[in-house]
Amino acid sequence: MATHRRRVGVIRSGGRLVVGIALTAAFTTLASAGAASAEARAATSTLTATAGAVDVAAPLSGPRVVDIPVTLNEPAPSTVSLRYHVVAGTARAGHDFRSKTGLVTFERNSVSASIAVTVLADSAKPTSTCWSEAASACRAFGVALTASGSIKVAPAPSDDEILWNAPSGQGVSVGDAVVASGTSGPDRVVRVPVTLAKRASAAIAVAYKLVADSALATDNFVAAHGTIRFQPGATTSSVEVSIVASKGFQPFEVLYVELSHPTGASVARAGGTVVIATSAAGIPDPISPGYAGASLTQIDSAKSKTGDSYTVAVNGATSTMTGNAPVIASNDRMVFWPTAESPVANQESCSTWSSQTPAQSSGVFTQEGLALRFATNDGVTRGLTVTKGVWASANYVFNVHLWNTTWSTPFHLLQGFNLSSYLVTGGNTSPLPWDVCARVVGTTLQFEVWFAGQAPPAWGNTAQGGTVNLPAGWDYAGRAGWYVGHLATNASATYTDMVTEAPQGAPAL
Repeated sequence: MATHRRRVGVIRSGGRLVVGIALTAAFTTLASAGAASAEARAATSTLTATAGAVDVAAPLSGPRVVDIPVTLNEPAPSTVSLRYHVVAGTARAGHDFRSKTGLVTFERNSVSASIAVTVLADSAKPTSTCWSEAASACRAFGVALTASGSIKVAPAPSDDEILWNAPSGQGVSVGDAVVASGTSGPDRVVRVPVTLAKRASAAIAVAYKLVADSALATDNFVAAHGTIRFQPGATTSSVEVSIVASKGFQPFEVLYVELSHPTGASVARAGGTVVIATSAAGIPDPISPGYAGASLTQIDSAKSKTGDSYTVAVNGATSTMTGNAPVIASNDRMVFWPTAESPVANQESCSTWSSQTPAQSSGVFTQEGLALRFATNDGVTRGLTVTKGVWASANYVFNVHLWNTTWSTPFHLLQGFNLSSYLVTGGNTSPLPWDVCARVVGTTLQFEVWFAGQAPPAWGNTAQGGTVNLPAGWDYAGRAGWYVGHLATNASATYTDMVTEAPQGAPAL
């Protein structure tokens, strides 16, 4: 086995992970004797609480209330309470929102609750920017909860934001929302805010409808349309979206709230995004003591109403990823990374692609790869991958992809590199093992590949690697790790000598 030349340890410093709502749980003791057994069951349950997020248009007059969704992965066996307090980010307490503390409570068998936060009027445009171009600028806040009890808490998928719309576009605006779907029980509910820039002087009405994207009606959410009405003096309403519990290991799903046909006002922001955060992309899943992982896409699987899943088995320095039955169309992709790793901007990922079952050959779609700059902010997961080609059995082609979970097809090919002059011998692609490294420094991504046991090439070697410039907006802090895709039922890929580290030297341009 070859030893990677840049082995300086796991990245642990720098960068910023945006987590707007951190949850811990408190279990509320019930007084009745009948409740004692339910409490005992809850103490050993696998209940997990997740706080979602809501973005709302900045009001120019009057306060407005937004409901921050908090959900459970399965119905509560008895009353569950989470203690919280609203905390400032770039938004200021007492100026942009009202600080508060309290308890959010789930009744027995419930899965949805919410925390009401009051947003205050502010006509000054903020200087902070938004992650996903939802507005020209924004102010962020969050909700923190203190724990006492045994209920698990998932990392928050996003922070809450007060979105700024240009003064020329004032009128009715729809916000965004991120909500966790859970795995069982009744529908989760999220209320997407629909707001007025100023108090209504007369009755106002606007039509709305829910529009599917990667989230599918009936499978992921309950289809709905209707009319929102504001009475004189009102500023706030909402669209209630019912989220169906996910089945299996699923990626983030996206749908939209669209406004149209206003009466008595104009529409300032016509489209809102609802991200259904499952236990997948952007929300780390503990797949082993040392690694967390996330599913990226299940294009055919979602359409076939079946959730694919992978298992990751770690044995010392060896990690084997296996497709669990049944796999539909072998189209899921997964990234994983060291659990303790912190997000940074400049990073490097290496591994030896040791073997795969079935072996690399014509018609086998197993796809190995490396992952860089994976991060979730405002419900949007983005990242970069370097993977070997699988279509038309072109394993000698290496592809660099951009990933964004709000895109209808969440990946975009940035550039492909034909390495047949090195990887093909006698008309056949050379078998594994291969050593592969990729790094990103600023707006430049580079990768290199070499046969295990040989000396690694220099960065910039065009026969054994490639260099690509990233588009604007793709220089940010994230996590480095590894990728695997297109595993069929019981198919597997095995990696060894897995390293994430700080890049060594400057890119060779």
